[in-house]
Amino acid sequence: MENEDLKERVLEIIEQGKQIFVFSTVDEEGRPHSRYMATLDAEDDSSVFFLATGIATNKIAHIRHNSHAQLLFAAPDFLQIATVFGNAYIEDSPERKRKLWEKFPVMAGYFSGPDDPGFAAIRFLPEYAEYLNFNAGFNAERVQWGEPAAVQGAKG
Repeated sequence: MENEDLKERVLEIIEQGKQIFVFSTVDEEGRPHSRYMATLDAEDDSSVFFLATGIATNKIAHIRHNSHAQLLFAAPDFLQIATVFGNAYIEDSPERKRKLWEKFPVMAGYFSGPDDPGFAAIRFLPEYAEYLNFNAGFNAERVQWGEPAAVQGAKG
């Protein structure tokens, strides 16, 4: 599959699977940690993704130590999987936090508002993605997404 077609297919799987997806980080000992998430926003060109969370979560501690992370999305039939690899950073922009707050009103059950000191945003910068279609075999196709980044913590 051509690179642009492959990226378009990955974006379709992201759109289909963004209600519940998996966000993985790396802990201080180099071990992966995965958890379900349900708060994903993206720039119009999908060059940056944003996630909402609590500042006191393990995922924030992991990001501060090692920025490598991944997002995993599945089509409703689970026969197509898109995994996006990249780097995650703590997002300090009050505007972005407000935008996430407005997009995900469910956050009001956890925080008092976008300025709540316990409310955090994560900025995820994709490097590459893999698309797996189980109807076509068991090998994922890789597509370049953004620029590779060095492992960095919250200041990246």
